[in-house]
Amino acid sequence: MSLRPGEFYGHVTVTAPGRINLTTEVGQQLSPFYHQLATISLAISLSDEVVAVARDDEHITVSISDSSRGILDPADIPDDHSNVVFQAADLLRRRLQLEPETHGVDLYLTKDLPLAGGVGGRAADAAAALMACAALWDLHLSRRDLAQLGTEISTQVPFAILGGAAVGMERGDVLSPILTRASLNLVIVPAFSVYAPREVYANLASLREEGIQPQRECAAIDPELLDALTRGDVETIALLMHNDLQAAAVSLLPELSDVLDIGMQEGALAAMICGAGPTVMFLARNADDATQLASRVEERCGIASIPISAPGSGARIL
Repeated sequence: MSLRPGEFYGHVTVTAPGRINLTTEVGQQLSPFYHQLATISLAISLSDEVVAVARDDEHITVSISDSSRGILDPADIPDDHSNVVFQAADLLRRRLQLEPETHGVDLYLTKDLPLAGGVGGRAADAAAALMACAALWDLHLSRRDLAQLGTEISTQVPFAILGGAAVGMERGDVLSPILTRASLNLVIVPAFSVYAPREVYANLASLREEGIQPQRECAAIDPELLDALTRGDVETIALLMHNDLQAAAVSLLPELSDVLDIGMQEGALAAMICGAGPTVMFLARNADDATQLASRVEERCGIASIPISAPGSGARIL
């Protein structure tokens, strides 16, 4: 019987979580690529997995598992240097000045997070690859070391490594951990159409220029929402959840409004776009309600709906 990757010596398996934001405030544009943000982020129970297998040459390869649930077709994900998993391994090798000839790696990616849609799937993949390669190559790097390195790929990578619950400021990458009693149960409805996040930010700017959406000089965290999260007050969290990007996302993809309405009609406490979208999330009262809500939303929308919990752990070696 042939062995699957991860069942023999010379490999490391790492999972890294997706994320949801209970609030996303967008302030001034800091650069052509970044805005000033204020977020409250939670790692979720859904994750992607990367298996790193040592090679005896300089090559980095990427393979996509056929069992991936976050994509319709593995061919939708590149398996070359444009894949963030490849980029993470290459970055680690270059920054630590490792000899390429002795630090090749085969990377096997299993995606359970939606391919695109605002739940941090790309960041999770990079985080998992960084941690897997660091362990495979015996580099003795801390989570903080990997998080700092990960910012060169995406401002979201540090959170995927650290997990839990955190306030994010500046570009969203200056993280302050939150101690919380909350164990939230949610449902996510993956994206049924894809657009680039930059389109949403551009649309937000247009809405603000037209006076349809108010300008925000400085993004900040609502202290009442933060307090509700630390206490685990689900009802108050539902009332105070907010996303500055939601109107911009819905105007790009009006069908999202129907999905949001369906979730509320089926008993969600709150409905919101995940980050820049287009994945949608619903807050439920408890795990049983989340399971039932996912079933009802899926039946009405015809889109796979996934019950999840939060906050969860960051990237971890299995």
